Amino acid sequence: FHETVLQTLDKEGTEWPPALRLIYFLHLTLFICKKVHDFYHENKSSYLSVYIMSGCKAVAESCRERLERTTEQLREIVREVANQYPVHWEETAELVGETLLLHGEGPVHWLDLYRYLWGSLFWNTPGFSEDESKRLEQLAQSTGSKWQEDGALLALAYFLVLEGRFKEALKRMERLNVKRLTDFYLILDHFVLERDWETLLDWLRWLLPVMEKAKQDEFNKACSFWVEAMKHQPDDEEWIRVMLSLLPRSYPYYTDYLFATRRYRQWIDLQLSAGVSPDQLYPTELRVIEAHDPALLLPLYHQGIERAIQLKTREAYKSAIKLLNKLHDLYHKMGQPQVWDTYLTKLAAKYARLRAFQEELDKGKWTS
Repeated sequence: FHETVLQTLDKEGTEWPPALRLIYFLHLTLFICKKVHDFYHENKSSYLSVYIMSGCKAVAESCRERLERTTEQLREIVREVANQYPVHWEETAELVGETLLLHGEGPVHWLDLYRYLWGSLFWNTPGFSEDESKRLEQLAQSTGSKWQEDGALLALAYFLVLEGRFKEALKRMERLNVKRLTDFYLILDHFVLERDWETLLDWLRWLLPVMEKAKQDEFNKACSFWVEAMKHQPDDEEWIRVMLSLLPRSYPYYTDYLFATRRYRQWIDLQLSAGVSPDQLYPTELRVIEAHDPALLLPLYHQGIERAIQLKTREAYKSAIKLLNKLHDLYHKMGQPQVWDTYLTKLAAKYARLRAFQEELDKGKWTS
C-alpha cells in the first residue's frame, strides 16, 4: 500500500508551485499514516498481528522521516506559504489538529506528530496558536474521554513551553489521568536544545515517581536526560541520590557513574550490596581498582568465594578456587601473607564436610 501510494499519488501536482507541492506532500504523508493506523487497529487481533505490527511500524517510520524532511523545507518558507495559500494553510492546520483525536497504542505516535508539526509550522502563524489553544482547552474539559483529555493537556503544556511558561505547563500536568514518560520526551528535548538545564531538572524531578514504574527502555531514556542535565551542575550529589533511590533499576547507570568518577569504595559497596561476584565484572575495572588500592577488592573476593561455596555444586567450587587464587595474589601484593594463611586455614575448616570442595582445594594445591 505504501509503495503504491508513493508511485501514484506522489506524481500528482508536478506543475504546482514548490510551496503548494510541499503542502500536498504533508497531506499525502498524513493520509498514509491514517490508513496505516486504521489498518493496524482493524487487524491487530489477527493471528498475523506480529507481522502486521512490524510492517506498520516500518511504514510509520518511513512517514516520520518524510514528514521531517517536508517540515524542514516548509519551515524555511512558512510565512510565504501562509500568506500565499492562507486557505490551504488553515485547512492543513485543522487536519493536523484532528490527529490529536486518534487513539490507541499503535505504529503512529500521534501526539508527538501533532506537537512536532504545530511547533515547527503553525505556532508562529498569527491567530493560529490562540484558536488552537481554545480548542484544546475545550477538549481537555468536555470530552469525557481520559485519553483525549490527556492528549489535549499535553498539547497545551507544549504550547506553554514554547511560550516560556514552564511552571504553568508543569502545573497543567498535575491534571493528567495517566503519566507516561514517552509523552514528555519532546518537552525534555526542547529544554536540552535550549540548554535550559535548570528547567530540565525541574521536570525530571517531577517525573521521578513516573520513572519508578516505567518500562526499561523508557527508564533508560529518562536516565539519559538526567545524565545530560547533571553535566551542567556544580556537583553531582543530586544525581547520586536519584540513582540510589531508583536502585536496583538504576544499577547499570550507578555503577558506571561511580567508576567513571573514581568513587571506587562506593563502587565496591554497590557490588557487595547487589551480590555481584568479581567474575561477573570487567577485568579492566578490577585492575584499575587494584592499582589504586588492592585492599578495596578484598571484601568483594571474600563475598564472592562464600557465595560460590554456598551454591554447593562442582562448577561453583571451581569458581571459588579461581577467586581464591586471585585473593591470594592480592594479600601477597599487600604484604600480608600471614593474614592469607589464617584465612585459608579457617575456610578449609569451616567447609571440611564439603567433600567436593575439599577435592577442589586439593587440585588447587591449597591444602597442606
